[in-house]
Amino acid sequence: MESEKVQITTIENTSVKSLSSDPQPKVPWGEEEERRLIRKLDWRILPVVIILYLANFIDRTNVGNAKVAGLEKDIGLVGYQYNIGLSIFYITYALSEVPSNLLLKRVGADKWISILVTGFGLVCFCTTFIKNFAGFMVIRALLGLWEGGMMPGVAFYLSTYYKRHELVFRIGIFVSASSMSGAFGGLLASALLKIPQLKGIPSGAWRNIFLVEGAITMALGLSAFYFLPGPAEKTKFLNERERMIAVQRLKQDGDDGNTAGSQAVKGDSWWRAFKSLNTWICAICFLLNNMTVQGISLFMPTLMKGMGYSTIQSQLRTVPPYVVASVFSIGIAYGSFRSGRRGMWLLFIVPLVITGLAILLGTSNAQANYAGVFLIAMGAFPQGPILLSWATNNSAPNTVRAVSSALVVAVGTMGPIVTSWVYLPSDSPRYPIANSVQLGAQAAFFILVATPSRRRSGGSPRSKPESARSRSPVPNAALAPQATSPLLLHRFLVLSLLAALVGGGTIYSILNNTYLDTSDPLLARLPHPAAETSYFARKSNIFNQLFVKKAWGWTTGAFFALWLTGPGHLRKPGRVAEWAIATGIWAIFTMWFFGPSLFHRFAAFSGAQCVVHLPPSPDATSNIVNVPAEFCLQHLPVSPVTHPALFASDFIASRLSSTHSLDPKWRAIPRLYSGHDISGHMFLLTMSIFFLAEQISLSLPLLYPSLEPVPGTVQHRASFLHEIVVKASTALLGIWFLMTLTTAVYFHTPFEKATGFLAGLIAAYIIKLPIPILSRAPPPAPPVVPLGKPEI
Repeated sequence: MESEKVQITTIENTSVKSLSSDPQPKVPWGEEEERRLIRKLDWRILPVVIILYLANFIDRTNVGNAKVAGLEKDIGLVGYQYNIGLSIFYITYALSEVPSNLLLKRVGADKWISILVTGFGLVCFCTTFIKNFAGFMVIRALLGLWEGGMMPGVAFYLSTYYKRHELVFRIGIFVSASSMSGAFGGLLASALLKIPQLKGIPSGAWRNIFLVEGAITMALGLSAFYFLPGPAEKTKFLNERERMIAVQRLKQDGDDGNTAGSQAVKGDSWWRAFKSLNTWICAICFLLNNMTVQGISLFMPTLMKGMGYSTIQSQLRTVPPYVVASVFSIGIAYGSFRSGRRGMWLLFIVPLVITGLAILLGTSNAQANYAGVFLIAMGAFPQGPILLSWATNNSAPNTVRAVSSALVVAVGTMGPIVTSWVYLPSDSPRYPIANSVQLGAQAAFFILVATPSRRRSGGSPRSKPESARSRSPVPNAALAPQATSPLLLHRFLVLSLLAALVGGGTIYSILNNTYLDTSDPLLARLPHPAAETSYFARKSNIFNQLFVKKAWGWTTGAFFALWLTGPGHLRKPGRVAEWAIATGIWAIFTMWFFGPSLFHRFAAFSGAQCVVHLPPSPDATSNIVNVPAEFCLQHLPVSPVTHPALFASDFIASRLSSTHSLDPKWRAIPRLYSGHDISGHMFLLTMSIFFLAEQISLSLPLLYPSLEPVPGTVQHRASFLHEIVVKASTALLGIWFLMTLTTAVYFHTPFEKATGFLAGLIAAYIIKLPIPILSRAPPPAPPVVPLGKPEI
């Protein structure tokens, strides 16, 4: 969804700026003065909106805390009535968002936000007194009606004080309140469940949650009338000069007349917002993201209780994932702000959610599931701020931005409606159907972000990254034709295909029980149950033996063949340095790292045992014996000749019959079993695919001129030998993709595959880190040589 580097039309002097467009006398201001103004805005505005949105999200999701405390039983909810109540909230929530933002433009953002907070606080307070399903439905519908305008309203309000490239970090901070609310909500709920009820309130400790939290929210809403600043041109916490700078710097950012005050929204603004492809892509992605965010927010207490914890423990166990997710969200928002990139960060965090969901689907181990919840929260909560700021940054003027932000949130609200109907009571507490749907939604999210569109990457200055618009030092630069470069897109396409293969194969293995738990020594020694029906389920298949086990050797051969046969402008030392780094990572992870590999160290750390398989003995109770861990960590064979003391010990002798003795020539390599076995195959295939795809992509424009980044810039054509090497390497890449799918379907547990895939992604990222010697620009076009004449 991100455009590539562009030339910009915006004029900006980075040292001194003036108020020449203001009707008042010209007053220049410097960068230091502007930084002081931004700090003042941050300390005055952000704490207020964070607290208000924190209350908003607590009031929305506290029904999940009340559910595990007995809400369903006390008001007589049966069957799917709880799910219906959740759905009605999101229907009215979605319907109210655009009208709410239109009212916001007429009333004024600061006043309307204060009214909304007071309103949904009152509704939350009234939830204390519901007694039946009808009351539950009415109260949830009213809550959605009041809460719908909060998120787009605050996003628009912030856009009246901050430039576009400043927005993503600020929106990230305020939306991080949604994850902080989970922490506060869990702690507060656990405390409120312990206090005695007031007289006159129907029985049920869960009613304390709505009573106290609703009262606090109403107090905050009333306080916001005083503490939430009004329009920048009128606010009293800025002096006259600061107010002029605040207004004029937004005008220089390309948004004339941006204001938080009252202003009508005309039909043209509606049309411009509705026809924006970028807005719709953000909206659909926000829908998919909300499926996960609302699912984890509403059902995390139930998930915790399903792991065997008490009601109070379940509330408290929800706190750490939210705290980590909150800090992580702010860090991601800051990274996006500093880099000026959006899609890159989304492509980094979506795999975290996919990994966490795979864990929930693949194992019933409580500790593993708890780790999966951490990953889901860390990956899901930062997605919303990036999407919302992305849509807001690419909408102008402010009337269009008001409609766009509301549209994104309105469409996104459809996600939780789906969520409320996939978390079915019959699937509680593990919810396999819901987690599978969430996994598919995150895979679709990933593909949407990773598939750029020419229409989105080109076009008007409004569609360019806001960081590029606001920081360009080139005045009146003409807009150059934009093109989609395979040197950049292949990474997104490869990641999309890999995520689809790993995710789809893992889901298939779970639904059809085709994966193999290699941590069980008995299962690991037996043929795969599917070996008779599928050739690829056999460990002896030629692809596994000849290619996968020697994957890095084949990748190395393909790389040097590409490098040596390619034209001179592609034979850069930096490519060899990247290969050397990748080889080092391969060795450290899987072969050796001042002793055992990192994978072996992790397995031992997670409780693996070192065992040896003895030859079958008629009287032996088991031919699997434990030996000291150092034998596995040294990865050396053992035999009666090399280790006589070990084999003479009662520990091994007791496993053999009195008439059975080991052949002196017999030898075996001890192996680690149990613990967590990170899938080495998945790691190696993922890293190899990324590295080889990168190398092939550099040569593709030589074979196919239509893939040139800019038509006419590539004059070299591939030699016959190089063309053969490229095609052979592409075939090898296809084998890696095939074996990734078979590994996902037949081998390792879902958790082992997920961690192997994540390790491969980390390795691919490390290889491409911008170390100076490796930070190469695209190779310059060689001199134009008329076709048919020899190169000089």
